[in-house]
Amino acid sequence: MPYCPKCGYEYNQNVEKCPDCDEQLVDSPPLPDDSDESNDADEGELVLFYATPDMVQMEMLKGALENEDITVLVKRGTGVHAQFGALLPGSHNLFKMWVTDKNLQKALEIKEQVIGSEEE
Repeated sequence: MPYCPKCGYEYNQNVEKCPDCDEQLVDSPPLPDDSDESNDADEGELVLFYATPDMVQMEMLKGALENEDITVLVKRGTGVHAQFGALLPGSHNLFKMWVTDKNLQKALEIKEQVIGSEEE
């Protein structure tokens, strides 16, 4: 699957350019920065933290997490559901978000502030 080298999103094979960043897609996901300011909390196992069909909600939460220096991996559903998700109500066109297990508790707190609880 191709990836955007700037934002890290994964796209379907037929997509050649990131519609958000206007970058040519590459074959492998971008590597994390090798800066001296490494965040130890970014090390650890990735855990599925949140899934939503709402791109705006996903972008708001992703931005809030990144503002708190929490690295988040976002993957959009693939296959026929991703291609026709907007046309087929109830299809499984989800944006899935992962954080490291070390960042999970803080990420859940931020999600509560940005989106609210799921019981609402």
